[in-house]
Amino acid sequence: MKVNKEELKKVLETASKNIDLKAEKDFSNGSLQAEQHFYNSIKNCVKLEKYKNILKYLELITKRNTKINCLVIDGFQGIGKSTVIKSALKENNINFVYLNSYSTGLSFYIIAYHNRNNVLVLDDLNGIFSDKKGLSILRALINTEESKFISYQSTSEKLTVPEKFIFRGKVIVLCYDILEHIDESLLSRCIYRTINFTHTEKLNLMKEIIKFNYKNLNEKQIEEITLFITNSTDETTKNFSFRTVNKIVDFYLNFNDCWKE
Repeated sequence: MKVNKEELKKVLETASKNIDLKAEKDFSNGSLQAEQHFYNSIKNCVKLEKYKNILKYLELITKRNTKINCLVIDGFQGIGKSTVIKSALKENNINFVYLNSYSTGLSFYIIAYHNRNNVLVLDDLNGIFSDKKGLSILRALINTEESKFISYQSTSEKLTVPEKFIFRGKVIVLCYDILEHIDESLLSRCIYRTINFTHTEKLNLMKEIIKFNYKNLNEKQIEEITLFITNSTDETTKNFSFRTVNKIVDFYLNFNDCWKE
């Protein structure tokens, strides 16, 4: 049987579109499930007293009419910056987009355009800090002028949004040692605060964090874990954070008698 090339082409194009639509639907469903899982995980989040003023600054830039639209929180990894900020935004029904890991300047511009009326949460987004285009866009997003005009002049076909737009959103930057990446002139446009916990403060919060993350553990088990951590760490322990506590609990749950080793 002779195959009509045009008909075959149409069939293949239709099949391809159906596959793309299914993939998009699967991705959308996956995103909704991930969103719901995150929302459930931050309900009744452990309230860290250390963040009390940080949350006031967050309310200031997200709920009130201020020229300053950016909050920068600088602190060691694993001390709850992301969880506290995202949970506060969720609890107050504030729309936000969360970016972490890496982004090019072009991708950052496109995301900023699509979220020009929302809150951008940039979590250790080192690609932006090391990229001149990314930094220029960030400067424009957080300038103190009433109308923030953002532009990206490019001949690239990858620029799928307008070359200019007005940004009316807010920016939250979560980072560690940001002064290594950007100069103080940029920080002068923001509310910039550093936050860290002493070793004693971390130990005092251990029980609450374990109870929140591992609800099936009983008091005796929690006491055994916290006693081990207290006796095994001090101020000189490197990279000791709330994430360390979670790792040790996982060892406890999975390695039975040899978890301490």
